[in-house]
Amino acid sequence: TWFTAPIVAALCALVGEKNRATWTAPYFLLIQLLGGGLSPVVIGRIADASSVKVGLLASVPAAVGGGLLLLWGARQMRHEVERVAVDSAS
Repeated sequence: TWFTAPIVAALCALVGEKNRATWTAPYFLLIQLLGGGLSPVVIGRIADASSVKVGLLASVPAAVGGGLLLLWGARQMRHEVERVAVDSAS
């Protein structure tokens, strides 16, 4: 998806060189488990209980929530990068 690269870049900027693999691996595991494993099952069960339209519309709140979290994270990014840079210099 389009947002994976910016999130991984931000993650790498925040955790530093020595911890990049340690933090990117769980990130990729989490998005694969949720996006590829859990989400289709949940949407399918909702669709089976009601209709395909309702099942697909059930994912909209998660997408909106994720977008809001990305916007909030983007606002916090500058402060965190500055903090990490100061911590790394000491």
